[in-house]
Amino acid sequence: MNSSQIAKLAGVSRSTVSKVINNYPDIPEDTKKKVLAVIKKHDYKPNKFASVLKGIPQKVVALYIHATKNDMDAGNLDNLDSSYVMGIISHFIFAAKLHDHSLMVELIHENEDQTQIERQIKENFDSKAICAAVFLGLTDNSHFIDNLVNAGYNIASIDRKIATEGAGVNITTNDEESAYLATKHLISNGYTQITLIAGDPDKQSARSREHGYLRAIEEHGLSAHKLDCGYSEKLGAQAADQLLAAQKQPDAILCASDIIAYGLIGRMREKNEDYLMSLGIAGFDNIAFNSYQRPSLTSVAVDYKEMAETTIEALLRDESHSEFIISTKLFARDSSQPKPSKEV
Repeated sequence: MNSSQIAKLAGVSRSTVSKVINNYPDIPEDTKKKVLAVIKKHDYKPNKFASVLKGIPQKVVALYIHATKNDMDAGNLDNLDSSYVMGIISHFIFAAKLHDHSLMVELIHENEDQTQIERQIKENFDSKAICAAVFLGLTDNSHFIDNLVNAGYNIASIDRKIATEGAGVNITTNDEESAYLATKHLISNGYTQITLIAGDPDKQSARSREHGYLRAIEEHGLSAHKLDCGYSEKLGAQAADQLLAAQKQPDAILCASDIIAYGLIGRMREKNEDYLMSLGIAGFDNIAFNSYQRPSLTSVAVDYKEMAETTIEALLRDESHSEFIISTKLFARDSSQPKPSKEV
């Protein structure tokens, strides 16, 4: 059964059927009832792709995942196969389904032309292929999102500030406080020479975690030491090389992500396992495999279920000026056990 057959049975034109389906206000009530009766009798369901062409917004939320050069070198974001990314995607799928929507996942490469990215996203919105979009992992230099927000599109950004005067929604993880508490946890277990291995400096999350680390260090009168890194296992291994070559080595390390910690732990196990086992180490993201590391990795967990449900609800309930902070929790494991006291 198609719209032409419905029109013939109802004794109206095909355009009238289309207008009834799309709830146009200029259709006489009697005509509308007649067409709807035929539709119900024959269980007619309009093709959703045809609906897109008619301007009906689809119940589809797009999740755009931004991959930097560091991500692409490591391969874990480029292939969408890291447990971190897959965990976020799965929660967003369920959150969208709770609102009777579907999720579309797209990858954005840092080296793509921003004008082209912006044009394609606008086309997705303007063609009604999507009704909202979420952006994850954007850097400060991702200016296309600011243009999309200023144009009034229904957008949420995770850990990259956007304007909220229009329809923009800011979702921020509690990074600074979490890094502060993770650093204090290491200090409370007897570690006093704590190095931060930082994330990508052009990402809000990395800067917030650094601020939290510095707060705790200054509060306890300790000396701060930072190694610039990036969110990748490869760079974590390179950071380990720098630490092992240094004249003065830390007794604890706060990694801006678990991926960094994995690279660091792997390299240190190869080169100086005794030093590795004496270190206090904490990471960020609480990846599912942390319990299987040796030592098992202490880490800050972000509530991705809360993140997904909060984001989707904020986008679909049509409210503006929205900002939300997502809760976190520190999971202490073997890598941050109390520092052994020196034998006399």
